Amino acid sequence: MNNNATQVVLKNRGRLSVRIVVVVLLCSSILTLLTTAVQLYFDYQKDVKTIHSNIQFIQDSYLPAIISSVYTLDEKQVEILLEGSLNILDIEYIEIEDRSKNLFKSVGNSTVSRDVTKVFPLNFTTPSGKVISVGILKVFASLEGIYHRLLEKAFVILLSNTVKTFFASILFLMIINHMVVRHLISISNFTRTLNLDKLCKKLILNQKFSKIVEPDELGQLVHSINAMIDNIKSDADKIKKIQSSLQEREDYLKSIFNTAENVAFIITDLAGENTTILDISPGAEKIFGYTRDETVGKKAALLYPPRIVAGFPMMQAGLSKNDIKYSGEITLIRKSGERFPALFTIYPKLDNKGNIGGTISVAIDITEQKQAEKELHLSNKRYQNIFQYSPVPLWEEDFTELYQYIEEHRTKNV
Repeated sequence: MNNNATQVVLKNRGRLSVRIVVVVLLCSSILTLLTTAVQLYFDYQKDVKTIHSNIQFIQDSYLPAIISSVYTLDEKQVEILLEGSLNILDIEYIEIEDRSKNLFKSVGNSTVSRDVTKVFPLNFTTPSGKVISVGILKVFASLEGIYHRLLEKAFVILLSNTVKTFFASILFLMIINHMVVRHLISISNFTRTLNLDKLCKKLILNQKFSKIVEPDELGQLVHSINAMIDNIKSDADKIKKIQSSLQEREDYLKSIFNTAENVAFIITDLAGENTTILDISPGAEKIFGYTRDETVGKKAALLYPPRIVAGFPMMQAGLSKNDIKYSGEITLIRKSGERFPALFTIYPKLDNKGNIGGTISVAIDITEQKQAEKELHLSNKRYQNIFQYSPVPLWEEDFTELYQYIEEHRTKNV
């Protein structure tokens, strides 16, 4: 691995861990806020119920004594009772009005918010059973104390959870780095340097207990990578064998193309009567008398009579894969203008996608064979005439005279 790749790995090795920790912190913070809000809500409901319970406690414990003290106009006793009621949690202000609704006595802060108000009639019952109204008791409770306590509690909860989450995240970061990130970096470094020359090397992680317990997700990933390497190695070996086979076949075909002196190979495109020569073999140079430079890029019509050139479009249109369109005897033209007979076969030339992109023509000069056939035909005809017009009967067993006659005529002809 080069220096640039190393720098990239060192620069990015903490990004995953940092992102995980940030996500954990965000999720933990959101969860903490939600749980804190729920907890504060229930605490608020509980404190409000406590206020009503405290007011009920004043009614049950202090109200009878307050009624009696107001009836007897014992202001000192009334003040003591009111001060005692004021000491109850969240009770901020208490006042007594007389029957004329004038203020008789009050304790506490009259300017405080009066969130909860409770009014109790002060009715005194005489020994004879007569009920006398002596005034009204008003009790005021504020929620400010509840809000203050909830705020303090929220601060404590959030601070403690933040500290706990922070240290838990650091520990979580260390665990993630040790159990996951360092192995991911090893896998990244291994795959970064992997090439066809290192397919024999296997990926092994430095994991404890990996041989004892079942493989985890990282172990399964390593197994998959090693299996992939084995598959690539197997495919690479097959490809090498195929390439070697193709190379041998190509070399063999090239050797035939270059060494067959009595066979002409002509490679052309598909352009009908304007078909262009793409390549010719050394044998074609010898047979036609042209050099390769004199033919490549030229029209194929210089090698064929006009009648055959006119049939190029139909012949090329009928080509199909793995099929010989034409094979037979035709007349070709040498550079000197001489026409000669040849055995001719045309094959489709396929490109890399398997489509027909041109033709490969194979021509064999059969001038000598034709001449030999002609001479053989003349010879057979000559001897046939000899036997037909021979003065010596052919059915005699002694052919000595016949042989002498044939020899004399052969000598004269020579």
